[in-house]
Amino acid sequence: MAVVTWVLLYLFSSMQETLPWAHCGNGTVVPGCISQEPPLHRTCLSANFSEDVESAPVEWARAPSEVYFHSIVVRLSTEMHFFGNMSWTMLLCLFGGWIVTYLNVIRGKISFRKTAILPAIIVILFLCGIFGSITSDPGFQNGLHYYFSFDWKALRKPDMWNDAAAQVALSLGTGTSLLQLIGRRGSKYRGLVHDAVIVVLVNIVVSFFSGVVVFSCLGAVAKKINRPCIKFLEEGFGTLFAVVPAALASLPGSVVCSILFFSLLALLCLSRIEQMVLTLLMCVLDKVSSSRLRKRYCFVVLGVCGVFFAIGSIFTTSAGIHILAVMDTYVFSWGAFLLGFLECIVITWLYGFKQFAEDCDTVLQQTLGSGWMLIWSFITPGTIMVVSIFTAMGSG
Repeated sequence: MAVVTWVLLYLFSSMQETLPWAHCGNGTVVPGCISQEPPLHRTCLSANFSEDVESAPVEWARAPSEVYFHSIVVRLSTEMHFFGNMSWTMLLCLFGGWIVTYLNVIRGKISFRKTAILPAIIVILFLCGIFGSITSDPGFQNGLHYYFSFDWKALRKPDMWNDAAAQVALSLGTGTSLLQLIGRRGSKYRGLVHDAVIVVLVNIVVSFFSGVVVFSCLGAVAKKINRPCIKFLEEGFGTLFAVVPAALASLPGSVVCSILFFSLLALLCLSRIEQMVLTLLMCVLDKVSSSRLRKRYCFVVLGVCGVFFAIGSIFTTSAGIHILAVMDTYVFSWGAFLLGFLECIVITWLYGFKQFAEDCDTVLQQTLGSGWMLIWSFITPGTIMVVSIFTAMGSG
Protein backbone atom coordinates (compact mmCIF):
# COMPACT_ATOMS: atom_id res chain seq x y z
CA MET A 1 0.00 0.00 0.00
CA ALA A 2 3.03 2.29 0.36
CA VAL A 3 3.40 2.62 -3.41
CA VAL A 4 -0.35 3.28 -3.73
CA THR A 5 0.08 6.11 -1.21
CA TRP A 6 2.84 7.62 -3.33
CA VAL A 7 0.69 7.36 -6.45
CA LEU A 8 -2.25 9.07 -4.72
CA LEU A 9 0.04 11.82 -3.46
CA TYR A 10 1.36 12.38 -6.98
CA LEU A 11 -2.23 12.41 -8.26
CA PHE A 12 -3.32 15.16 -5.86
CA SER A 13 -0.07 17.07 -6.37
CA SER A 14 -0.76 17.10 -10.12
CA MET A 15 -3.89 19.22 -9.58
CA GLN A 16 -1.95 22.48 -9.77
CA GLU A 17 -1.24 25.05 -12.43
CA THR A 18 2.24 23.62 -12.93
CA LEU A 19 3.62 20.27 -11.84
CA PRO A 20 5.71 20.75 -8.68
CA TRP A 21 8.41 18.34 -9.87
CA ALA A 22 8.95 20.16 -13.17
CA HIS A 23 11.37 22.65 -11.61
CA CYS A 24 13.63 23.00 -8.60
CA GLY A 25 11.43 25.52 -6.80
CA ASN A 26 9.25 22.92 -5.09
CA GLY A 27 9.58 24.10 -1.51
CA THR A 28 12.99 22.66 -0.73
CA VAL A 29 16.54 23.88 -1.16
CA VAL A 30 18.73 20.98 -2.28
CA PRO A 31 22.28 21.54 -3.54
CA GLY A 32 22.80 20.19 -7.02
CA CYS A 33 19.16 20.39 -8.18
CA ILE A 34 19.20 21.13 -11.90
CA SER A 35 15.99 22.16 -13.64
CA GLN A 36 14.63 20.48 -16.73
CA GLU A 37 15.56 23.49 -18.84
CA PRO A 38 19.21 23.02 -19.82
CA PRO A 39 20.86 26.47 -19.72
CA LEU A 40 24.56 26.41 -20.34
CA HIS A 41 25.39 28.55 -17.32
CA ARG A 42 23.35 29.19 -14.21
CA THR A 43 24.41 30.66 -10.90
CA CYS A 44 22.77 29.75 -7.62
CA LEU A 45 22.96 32.60 -5.12
CA SER A 46 22.40 32.38 -1.39
CA ALA A 47 22.98 34.75 1.47
CA ASN A 48 26.69 34.11 1.73
CA PHE A 49 27.86 31.96 -1.15
CA SER A 50 27.41 31.30 -4.86
CA GLU A 51 28.14 28.22 -6.90
CA ASP A 52 27.78 27.10 -10.48
CA VAL A 53 24.94 24.55 -10.35
CA GLU A 54 25.66 23.23 -13.81
CA SER A 55 29.15 22.27 -12.69
CA ALA A 56 27.82 20.36 -9.69
CA PRO A 57 29.63 17.07 -9.09
CA VAL A 58 28.06 14.08 -10.76
CA GLU A 59 27.68 12.33 -7.41
CA TRP A 60 25.10 14.83 -6.13
CA ALA A 61 23.52 16.28 -9.27
CA ARG A 62 19.75 15.92 -8.90
CA ALA A 63 16.78 16.23 -11.24
CA PRO A 64 13.73 18.16 -9.90
CA SER A 65 11.56 15.02 -10.02
CA GLU A 66 14.18 13.13 -8.02
CA VAL A 67 14.42 15.89 -5.44
CA TYR A 68 10.63 16.04 -5.17
CA PHE A 69 10.34 12.31 -4.53
CA HIS A 70 13.09 12.12 -1.93
CA SER A 71 12.48 15.44 -0.14
CA ILE A 72 8.71 15.98 -0.43
CA VAL A 73 7.12 12.56 -0.93
CA VAL A 74 9.13 10.07 1.16
CA ARG A 75 11.25 12.65 3.07
CA LEU A 76 14.16 10.24 2.88
CA SER A 77 16.22 9.83 6.05
CA THR A 78 19.92 9.09 5.99
CA GLU A 79 19.59 6.08 8.30
CA MET A 80 16.95 3.39 8.63
CA HIS A 81 16.59 3.67 12.41
CA PHE A 82 15.73 7.39 12.15
CA PHE A 83 11.96 7.41 11.67
CA GLY A 84 11.25 11.10 12.14
CA ASN A 85 7.68 12.35 12.09
CA MET A 86 4.84 11.00 10.00
CA SER A 87 3.94 12.86 6.84
CA TRP A 88 0.33 13.94 7.32
CA THR A 89 -0.24 14.28 3.59
CA MET A 90 0.91 10.70 3.04
CA LEU A 91 -1.12 9.54 6.03
CA LEU A 92 -4.26 11.13 4.55
CA CYS A 93 -3.55 9.49 1.18
CA LEU A 94 -3.08 6.15 2.93
CA PHE A 95 -6.33 6.63 4.85
CA GLY A 96 -8.19 7.58 1.66
CA GLY A 97 -6.84 4.54 -0.13
CA TRP A 98 -8.08 2.19 2.59
CA ILE A 99 -11.48 3.94 2.71
CA VAL A 100 -11.90 3.28 -1.02
CA THR A 101 -10.74 -0.31 -0.52
CA TYR A 102 -13.21 -0.86 2.33
CA LEU A 103 -16.17 0.53 0.39
CA ASN A 104 -15.41 -1.58 -2.67
CA VAL A 105 -14.84 -4.78 -0.69
CA ILE A 106 -18.10 -4.55 1.30
CA ARG A 107 -19.97 -4.07 -1.96
CA GLY A 108 -18.74 -7.53 -2.91
CA LYS A 109 -18.85 -6.77 -6.63
CA ILE A 110 -15.26 -6.27 -7.64
CA SER A 111 -15.04 -6.75 -11.38
CA PHE A 112 -11.53 -7.69 -12.44
CA ARG A 113 -12.40 -7.02 -16.06
CA LYS A 114 -13.68 -3.48 -15.46
CA THR A 115 -11.27 -2.32 -12.76
CA ALA A 116 -8.04 -3.79 -14.08
CA ILE A 117 -8.08 -4.70 -17.76
CA LEU A 118 -9.41 -1.43 -19.23
CA PRO A 119 -7.20 0.88 -17.11
CA ALA A 120 -4.23 -1.38 -17.88
CA ILE A 121 -4.82 -0.94 -21.61
CA ILE A 122 -5.07 2.84 -21.22
CA VAL A 123 -1.88 2.92 -19.13
CA ILE A 124 -0.09 1.01 -21.90
CA LEU A 125 -1.32 3.58 -24.41
CA PHE A 126 -0.01 6.31 -22.10
CA LEU A 127 3.36 4.58 -22.04
CA CYS A 128 3.36 4.56 -25.83
CA GLY A 129 2.66 8.31 -25.80
CA ILE A 130 5.42 8.94 -23.28
CA PHE A 131 7.87 6.90 -25.34
CA GLY A 132 6.92 8.79 -28.51
CA SER A 133 7.44 12.11 -26.75
CA ILE A 134 10.68 11.21 -25.00
CA THR A 135 12.33 10.13 -28.26
CA SER A 136 12.56 13.81 -29.21
CA ASP A 137 14.75 14.51 -26.17
CA PRO A 138 18.51 14.02 -26.42
CA GLY A 139 19.89 11.28 -24.28
CA PHE A 140 17.10 8.73 -24.53
CA GLN A 141 19.41 6.56 -26.63
CA ASN A 142 21.79 6.33 -23.68
CA GLY A 143 19.06 4.79 -21.56
CA LEU A 144 18.13 2.31 -24.28
CA HIS A 145 21.77 1.42 -24.80
CA TYR A 146 22.11 0.70 -21.09
CA TYR A 147 18.86 -1.32 -21.15
CA PHE A 148 19.97 -3.52 -24.04
CA SER A 149 23.58 -3.89 -22.91
CA PHE A 150 24.02 -7.41 -21.57
CA ASP A 151 26.35 -8.04 -18.67
CA TRP A 152 26.91 -11.78 -18.72
CA LYS A 153 28.74 -11.59 -15.41
CA ALA A 154 25.45 -10.53 -13.80
CA LEU A 155 24.14 -14.05 -14.36
CA ARG A 156 26.46 -15.15 -11.57
CA LYS A 157 24.80 -12.79 -9.09
CA PRO A 158 22.08 -14.41 -6.95
CA ASP A 159 20.20 -11.13 -6.51
CA MET A 160 19.55 -10.92 -10.24
CA TRP A 161 17.83 -14.31 -10.33
CA ASN A 162 15.98 -13.55 -7.11
CA ASP A 163 14.63 -10.23 -8.41
CA ALA A 164 13.66 -11.70 -11.78
CA ALA A 165 11.79 -14.64 -10.26
CA ALA A 166 10.07 -12.41 -7.70
CA GLN A 167 8.96 -9.98 -10.42
CA VAL A 168 7.38 -12.79 -12.42
CA ALA A 169 5.66 -14.30 -9.39
CA LEU A 170 4.30 -11.01 -8.05
CA SER A 171 3.22 -9.58 -11.42
CA LEU A 172 1.26 -12.75 -12.27
CA GLY A 173 -0.13 -13.13 -8.75
CA THR A 174 0.96 -16.75 -8.43
CA GLY A 175 1.00 -18.39 -5.02
CA THR A 176 -1.32 -15.78 -3.45
CA SER A 177 -4.70 -17.47 -4.13
CA LEU A 178 -5.67 -14.36 -6.10
CA LEU A 179 -6.09 -16.30 -9.34
CA GLN A 180 -8.14 -18.96 -7.56
CA LEU A 181 -10.42 -16.26 -6.14
CA ILE A 182 -11.00 -14.75 -9.57
CA GLY A 183 -11.65 -18.22 -10.98
CA ARG A 184 -14.22 -19.18 -8.36
CA ARG A 185 -16.23 -16.03 -9.06
CA GLY A 186 -16.82 -17.08 -12.65
CA SER A 187 -18.60 -19.91 -14.41
CA LYS A 188 -17.20 -22.97 -16.14
CA TYR A 189 -14.63 -22.07 -18.74
CA ARG A 190 -12.84 -24.23 -21.26
CA GLY A 191 -10.09 -21.90 -22.46
CA LEU A 192 -8.02 -21.96 -19.28
CA VAL A 193 -4.77 -23.28 -20.76
CA HIS A 194 -5.03 -21.01 -23.78
CA ASP A 195 -5.66 -17.94 -21.60
CA ALA A 196 -2.85 -18.88 -19.21
CA VAL A 197 -0.37 -18.87 -22.09
CA ILE A 198 -1.75 -15.55 -23.38
CA VAL A 199 -1.51 -13.93 -19.94
CA VAL A 200 2.12 -15.00 -19.54
CA LEU A 201 3.05 -13.74 -23.01
CA VAL A 202 1.27 -10.41 -22.45
CA ASN A 203 3.04 -10.05 -19.10
CA ILE A 204 6.41 -10.57 -20.81
CA VAL A 205 5.67 -8.03 -23.55
CA VAL A 206 4.29 -5.39 -21.17
CA SER A 207 7.18 -5.81 -18.72
CA PHE A 208 9.70 -5.54 -21.54
CA PHE A 209 8.06 -2.46 -23.07
CA SER A 210 7.70 -0.81 -19.65
CA GLY A 211 11.44 -1.25 -19.21
CA VAL A 212 12.03 0.38 -22.60
CA VAL A 213 9.94 3.41 -21.61
CA VAL A 214 11.47 3.77 -18.15
CA PHE A 215 15.05 3.49 -19.40
CA SER A 216 14.34 5.93 -22.23
CA CYS A 217 13.09 8.45 -19.66
CA LEU A 218 16.07 7.65 -17.46
CA GLY A 219 18.50 8.37 -20.28
CA ALA A 220 16.81 11.67 -21.14
CA VAL A 221 16.75 12.88 -17.53
CA ALA A 222 20.34 11.75 -16.93
CA LYS A 223 21.47 13.65 -20.02
CA LYS A 224 19.84 16.88 -18.84
CA ILE A 225 21.65 16.84 -15.51
CA ASN A 226 24.86 15.29 -16.90
CA ARG A 227 24.62 12.23 -14.67
CA PRO A 228 25.32 8.56 -15.53
CA CYS A 229 22.30 6.26 -15.74
CA ILE A 230 23.82 3.89 -13.21
CA LYS A 231 23.53 6.57 -10.52
CA PHE A 232 19.73 6.51 -10.85
CA LEU A 233 19.53 2.73 -10.71
CA GLU A 234 21.46 2.66 -7.44
CA GLU A 235 18.50 4.35 -5.73
CA GLY A 236 16.11 1.40 -6.01
CA PHE A 237 12.49 2.39 -5.50
CA GLY A 238 13.23 6.02 -6.33
CA THR A 239 14.15 5.26 -9.93
CA LEU A 240 10.62 4.93 -11.30
CA PHE A 241 9.29 7.98 -9.46
CA ALA A 242 12.34 10.00 -10.47
CA VAL A 243 12.11 9.48 -14.22
CA VAL A 244 8.44 8.90 -15.17
CA PRO A 245 7.10 12.13 -13.58
CA ALA A 246 9.89 13.98 -15.36
CA ALA A 247 8.70 12.52 -18.66
CA LEU A 248 5.10 13.51 -17.87
CA ALA A 249 6.26 17.06 -17.16
CA SER A 250 7.72 17.27 -20.67
CA LEU A 251 4.46 16.25 -22.41
CA PRO A 252 2.08 18.81 -23.95
CA GLY A 253 -0.70 19.43 -21.44
CA SER A 254 1.49 17.95 -18.74
CA VAL A 255 -0.97 18.64 -15.89
CA VAL A 256 -3.86 16.83 -17.59
CA CYS A 257 -1.61 13.96 -18.68
CA SER A 258 -0.23 13.59 -15.16
CA ILE A 259 -3.71 13.56 -13.60
CA LEU A 260 -4.96 10.94 -16.05
CA PHE A 261 -1.86 8.77 -15.74
CA PHE A 262 -1.76 8.69 -11.95
CA SER A 263 -5.56 8.26 -11.77
CA LEU A 264 -5.36 5.13 -13.89
CA LEU A 265 -2.31 3.90 -12.01
CA ALA A 266 -4.11 4.43 -8.69
CA LEU A 267 -7.12 2.53 -10.02
CA LEU A 268 -4.90 -0.40 -11.00
CA CYS A 269 -3.09 -0.44 -7.65
CA LEU A 270 -6.28 -0.14 -5.60
CA SER A 271 -7.89 -2.91 -7.64
CA ARG A 272 -4.99 -5.20 -6.79
CA ILE A 273 -5.19 -4.28 -3.10
CA GLU A 274 -8.95 -4.93 -3.06
CA GLN A 275 -8.49 -8.35 -4.60
CA MET A 276 -5.79 -9.27 -2.08
CA VAL A 277 -7.97 -8.17 0.86
CA LEU A 278 -10.92 -10.10 -0.56
CA THR A 279 -8.71 -13.16 -0.97
CA LEU A 280 -7.66 -12.98 2.69
CA LEU A 281 -11.27 -12.55 3.82
CA MET A 282 -12.54 -15.45 1.73
CA CYS A 283 -9.80 -17.75 3.03
CA VAL A 284 -10.66 -16.86 6.63
CA LEU A 285 -14.45 -17.00 6.26
CA ASP A 286 -14.28 -20.33 4.42
CA LYS A 287 -12.63 -21.83 7.50
CA VAL A 288 -14.85 -20.11 10.07
CA SER A 289 -18.25 -21.64 10.67
CA SER A 290 -19.50 -18.85 12.93
CA SER A 291 -22.67 -17.36 11.47
CA ARG A 292 -22.31 -14.31 13.71
CA LEU A 293 -18.97 -13.49 12.10
CA ARG A 294 -20.44 -13.82 8.63
CA LYS A 295 -23.39 -11.60 9.53
CA ARG A 296 -20.97 -8.93 10.70
CA TYR A 297 -19.02 -8.99 7.46
CA CYS A 298 -18.80 -5.19 7.27
CA PHE A 299 -17.15 -5.01 10.70
CA VAL A 300 -14.75 -7.81 9.81
CA VAL A 301 -13.69 -5.95 6.67
CA LEU A 302 -13.37 -2.74 8.68
CA GLY A 303 -11.13 -4.50 11.18
CA VAL A 304 -8.89 -5.96 8.45
CA CYS A 305 -8.56 -2.61 6.68
CA GLY A 306 -7.90 -0.88 10.01
CA VAL A 307 -5.09 -3.28 10.88
CA PHE A 308 -3.47 -2.84 7.46
CA PHE A 309 -3.84 0.94 7.75
CA ALA A 310 -2.08 0.90 11.13
CA ILE A 311 0.73 -1.26 9.71
CA GLY A 312 1.00 0.92 6.61
CA SER A 313 1.35 4.10 8.65
CA ILE A 314 4.97 3.18 9.32
CA PHE A 315 5.69 3.82 5.63
CA THR A 316 4.64 7.47 6.04
CA THR A 317 7.73 8.12 8.16
CA SER A 318 11.14 9.15 6.85
CA ALA A 319 12.39 5.57 7.21
CA GLY A 320 9.43 4.13 5.31
CA ILE A 321 11.27 3.64 2.03
CA HIS A 322 14.14 1.87 3.84
CA ILE A 323 11.68 -0.52 5.49
CA LEU A 324 9.97 -1.13 2.16
CA ALA A 325 13.32 -1.99 0.56
CA VAL A 326 14.04 -4.52 3.32
CA MET A 327 10.58 -6.06 2.94
CA ASP A 328 11.00 -6.26 -0.82
CA THR A 329 14.24 -8.17 -0.37
CA TYR A 330 13.38 -10.48 2.50
CA VAL A 331 9.56 -10.66 2.64
CA PHE A 332 7.92 -10.21 -0.75
CA SER A 333 10.31 -12.33 -2.82
CA TRP A 334 10.87 -15.06 -0.23
CA GLY A 335 7.16 -15.09 0.59
CA ALA A 336 6.23 -15.53 -3.07
CA PHE A 337 8.77 -18.37 -3.42
CA LEU A 338 7.55 -20.16 -0.30
CA LEU A 339 3.87 -19.90 -1.21
CA GLY A 340 4.49 -21.05 -4.77
CA PHE A 341 6.60 -23.98 -3.61
CA LEU A 342 4.05 -25.09 -1.01
CA GLU A 343 1.19 -24.75 -3.49
CA CYS A 344 2.92 -27.07 -5.96
CA ILE A 345 3.78 -29.61 -3.26
CA VAL A 346 0.32 -29.62 -1.66
CA ILE A 347 -1.60 -29.93 -4.94
CA THR A 348 0.56 -32.39 -6.82
CA TRP A 349 1.98 -34.52 -4.00
CA LEU A 350 -0.45 -34.33 -1.06
CA TYR A 351 -3.75 -33.86 -2.87
CA GLY A 352 -2.47 -35.79 -5.86
CA PHE A 353 -2.02 -34.69 -9.45
CA LYS A 354 -4.33 -37.44 -10.71
CA GLN A 355 -7.19 -36.24 -8.52
CA PHE A 356 -6.49 -32.63 -9.45
CA ALA A 357 -6.49 -33.51 -13.16
CA GLU A 358 -9.85 -35.25 -12.75
CA ASP A 359 -11.24 -32.14 -11.04
CA CYS A 360 -10.02 -29.96 -13.90
CA ASP A 361 -11.57 -32.37 -16.39
CA THR A 362 -14.90 -32.12 -14.55
CA VAL A 363 -14.94 -28.35 -14.06
CA LEU A 364 -13.10 -27.17 -17.16
CA GLN A 365 -13.91 -30.09 -19.44
CA GLN A 366 -10.25 -30.11 -20.39
CA THR A 367 -7.78 -32.94 -19.85
CA LEU A 368 -4.37 -32.15 -18.39
CA GLY A 369 -1.56 -34.19 -19.92
CA SER A 370 1.56 -35.63 -18.36
CA GLY A 371 3.49 -32.50 -19.33
CA TRP A 372 1.60 -30.50 -16.72
CA MET A 373 2.37 -33.14 -14.12
CA LEU A 374 6.07 -32.85 -14.94
CA ILE A 375 5.97 -29.04 -14.69
CA TRP A 376 3.95 -28.78 -11.47
CA SER A 377 5.49 -31.76 -9.69
CA PHE A 378 9.18 -31.33 -10.52
CA ILE A 379 10.22 -28.39 -12.71
CA THR A 380 8.45 -25.53 -10.90
CA PRO A 381 9.23 -26.55 -7.28
CA GLY A 382 12.74 -27.56 -8.32
CA THR A 383 13.37 -24.18 -9.95
CA ILE A 384 12.05 -22.34 -6.90
CA MET A 385 14.28 -24.41 -4.63
CA VAL A 386 17.40 -23.84 -6.76
CA VAL A 387 16.83 -20.06 -6.96
CA SER A 388 16.16 -19.86 -3.21
CA ILE A 389 19.29 -21.84 -2.30
CA PHE A 390 21.40 -19.86 -4.79
CA THR A 391 20.12 -16.58 -3.33
CA ALA A 392 20.63 -17.72 0.27
CA MET A 393 24.20 -18.82 -0.45
CA GLY A 394 24.96 -15.53 -2.20
CA SER A 395 23.53 -13.37 0.57
CA GLY A 396 25.29 -15.42 3.21
